[in-house]
Amino acid sequence: MSAPDFKKFFCTLLQISPIYYGARDLVQNKWIWRSSVTEVGDSLTGHSMEVLETIEQDEDLELEMLVHEDDLTEFKQKIAKVKTCETDEPIESVFRLKKADRSFIWMRSTHKVYERDANNIPAKAAVIIEDISDGIELQEQLEDFVGRLEAISFKNSHEVRAPVASILGLVDLLRRQGSLLGYDKVLIEHLYKSVKKLDSIISDITGLT
Repeated sequence: MSAPDFKKFFCTLLQISPIYYGARDLVQNKWIWRSSVTEVGDSLTGHSMEVLETIEQDEDLELEMLVHEDDLTEFKQKIAKVKTCETDEPIESVFRLKKADRSFIWMRSTHKVYERDANNIPAKAAVIIEDISDGIELQEQLEDFVGRLEAISFKNSHEVRAPVASILGLVDLLRRQGSLLGYDKVLIEHLYKSVKKLDSIISDITGLT
């Protein structure tokens, strides 16, 4: 594959990738390059080139327009950390990215400084932004499922087992009385064993949840 063909292939690959790449000038607070931007706009957010060119003149405006307000403070703190970090360790942040249609998607961004100035101050950083919306949705579903299991466990151990324990205690008292004869004694003994087994099953279910 020739160099021009490889470049074309590589650029196309970046455009269809669920992971977005870029380079950020930390001094000028501007993007040097990012894979989601084409000639017509940003394929990730849906903003036009005109909008992108306007908001990139002001980093605060850019962040306020693109980052969900509930995540904005923490995201700004992470960006500030990138600009002052003394090592080149990657710095991650999870946030909600606002799109042009006012919907949002969960993203994980990773910044890693790759160039410093003469005073060892971070000057440029490589950026990877990954769509993790599916993972967040799965996590929420799992949390909901666990919550339901906990509710079942609570009902099982308190609202179901308590009456069974009361019945078991009463039946046991009858067993210990010497006034039961013949069929009544056999019936109470059978009832005791059945309630005892039910109590054991409830305990096992509680242990599983």
